[in-house]
Amino acid sequence: DIIPVSRSRKDKQSSAQSYEDERRRTQIGTLRKRAVNASTTLTHSLRRRGKPD
Repeated sequence: DIIPVSRSRKDKQSSAQSYEDERRRTQIGTLRKRAVNASTTLTHSLRRRGKPD
């Protein structure tokens, strides 16, 4: 079976696109983790500040 050239290019493009999508998802997940961590840290420090020693 012979694969037409145009189809081969399309397959390469879709795999490159799926790689980009996966990278973007990973990046968003990492940013979300950092944001949650920063939020928790800030909240915790503010709570500690309000408590009497």
